Amino acid sequence: MPANYHEHFPKILRRNKPLLDDEAFRRRYELLSVVFDEAFQLMGLLKPDGTLIKINKTAYRSIKGKESEVIGKPFWDTPWWAHSPEARSRLRRAVEAASRGEFVRYETTHRTHDGTLTHIDFSLKPVKDERGKAILIVAEGRDITERRRAEEALREAAVKYRIVADNTFNWEFWLSPEGKFIYSSPSCLRISGYDAETFNADPGLIWEIVHPDDRKLVALHRHEVREAKVLGAVDFRIVHRDGDIRWIHHVCQPVFGDGGEYLGIRGSFSDITEQKKAAAILLRNARINRELEIAKEIQQSFLPVCPSSLPGLLMACCCVPAAHVGGDYYDFFTLENGVIDMVIADVTGHSIGSSLLMTMTRSVLNAKVCTARPPAKLLDTVNDLLHEDLSRAELQISMFYIRMDIVDHTLYYANAGHNHPLLYRSAEGAFMELDADGLIMGVKKEVGFEEKSIRVEEGDILILYTDGVTEAEGAGGELFGFGRLCEAVAEHRESHPREIMDGIFRKISAFSGAGPLSDDVAMIIVKIVR
Repeated sequence: MPANYHEHFPKILRRNKPLLDDEAFRRRYELLSVVFDEAFQLMGLLKPDGTLIKINKTAYRSIKGKESEVIGKPFWDTPWWAHSPEARSRLRRAVEAASRGEFVRYETTHRTHDGTLTHIDFSLKPVKDERGKAILIVAEGRDITERRRAEEALREAAVKYRIVADNTFNWEFWLSPEGKFIYSSPSCLRISGYDAETFNADPGLIWEIVHPDDRKLVALHRHEVREAKVLGAVDFRIVHRDGDIRWIHHVCQPVFGDGGEYLGIRGSFSDITEQKKAAAILLRNARINRELEIAKEIQQSFLPVCPSSLPGLLMACCCVPAAHVGGDYYDFFTLENGVIDMVIADVTGHSIGSSLLMTMTRSVLNAKVCTARPPAKLLDTVNDLLHEDLSRAELQISMFYIRMDIVDHTLYYANAGHNHPLLYRSAEGAFMELDADGLIMGVKKEVGFEEKSIRVEEGDILILYTDGVTEAEGAGGELFGFGRLCEAVAEHRESHPREIMDGIFRKISAFSGAGPLSDDVAMIIVKIVR
């Protein structure tokens, strides 16, 4: 120990020479000085009046060794506190309290030599003599800046998580191991009709609102989660406060602390009532669609199988409904002496009713077709028989009927308000429309249909079609039209009617795009050959 070690003593101790000459005291003082100087926290010694008389190395570093700025000055006037009048005022009051013998501790801030504002856990501890009077004050400041930042970050995160939890669409909750609510998000009010305070006051309510028929299911779910302590999910119904039945998707899992201790159950309730309703509708629609598919298969089975050829003729037929079932229809009847009848018809609409009415029409035609009844008379008969049913159903039927005598190459035809069939004249390379006066069926009885006839030659092509062909829509609402139909037939006039029909559909598809048909399509194409 240096001979002048006593110069480092505070003056109040240097006055007591016997104490200074005590070897044991000197050693204790030396040890305490080392502890004081090397302490991690900032430390200083004050007189009872607040004058700073000594600081340790950590404090020196914070002012970059400028001892003259602090030693011998009132502690509150040193650079550490210059940033805040409030901090200086509070420190002054704290020194006064310490000089009266009180221990003072609080958190505050001080500024270092580089301008950094540091948070410190600050304390003033009085050193008292044998009479209990404060003779020194030990000032200590522990840097808690990082801790404060961590605490602030934790608080901010907690606030953010709370905001997120409070604003989730689902009802989030956390139950303690005893089954009490630790947290319940505000969405509980929307989903159950009860607010968080109600559930906090009555934790059992969360299970009481379960629909009576689902309580066994929920009880089993709770038992499995509680015992197995694993994630669990279940769908069940609850009774809303207003009496409505709500479907709930419930997910919950056990919560454990860092040490593995069980902290309760964290869960979520999602209102899936609308999804359940939608699922039920989808299931019902699936059943309906399947039934419609069956109806479509039955309806298609009523259509005759179109022979690719008959003596003197090549043929192709099709009926493509826009929906599962439709109101378009074609048929043909082979009679005696080289006579074949062909009919194409269209019931308004695409409903089941249209389909059923078309089936009825087919039955009536099958019953009434014979060579003794010419096309016009046949349409009269069908119209009279169906008029009452058509009126009651508020439906109408357009129909074109052709009788072809293959022997003398003559067509006899009548029209009930249907699209005019096309006849391609091979010799002239031109198209003509077949027309005859006649009102659409279902408007009135005893219409009186006109009948006409025309001869056909080898190479001529007859096209019967419904309005789904010419009224197919393209971009901007433009219709496929009569002209494009003629173009499609002309482009494939040398081909079999099947290829002609395929060409028409390709042209419609290119015109309308890849979407589904907007209307039913039915066609009969006949080519006259040797």
